[in-house]
Amino acid sequence: MTEDLIEPLQPQVRSSIPEYLTKKEIKALMGVVDKEIGMHYIRNKALVHLILYTGMRLKEIINLNWDDICFEKNIIWVISKKTGTKRAVPVNEDLKKVLLAHRADSLPGKNEAVFSGIHSQRLGVPSINRIIRDYAEKAGIKRSINFSVLRRTAIVLMVYSGMQFLNVCKVLGYRYNGPLKTF
Repeated sequence: MTEDLIEPLQPQVRSSIPEYLTKKEIKALMGVVDKEIGMHYIRNKALVHLILYTGMRLKEIINLNWDDICFEKNIIWVISKKTGTKRAVPVNEDLKKVLLAHRADSLPGKNEAVFSGIHSQRLGVPSINRIIRDYAEKAGIKRSINFSVLRRTAIVLMVYSGMQFLNVCKVLGYRYNGPLKTF
């Protein structure tokens, strides 16, 4: 009779700490990004800076338009596709300079998307991850790096810079702090 009993499910416990870049890896990555030359280097530099300085979600970056960025107020307005609500993501001076250089280089009158490719189509997930992997490889980072690792790095940087935990949640678009408990 006891063989017929079903064992209760055990709650899943995360066994590992989320992956993010070390200070040394950030320095190496940004060294490569900031010294890069060639086709799309200004766009790619703006992309990596945006991820590390804001922690925006991948789809938010893909869908970002030039008119979502208010350079006068140093804010990026992120509009939720689900709810239509807006949230303000702060832009620091370093990021602002990089974005302004990218805007001047990308001729925004041609394309409303901040990050687009050769045929004026928005960059997709594979392209963004390839850009990140290529930079990580050039920086000598041996492990696999993708968008998620950079976003988690941005979160860690926000927390360690002294930003209030609830403000980190707001900037990232979390309505509650559950996703950040591992940090």
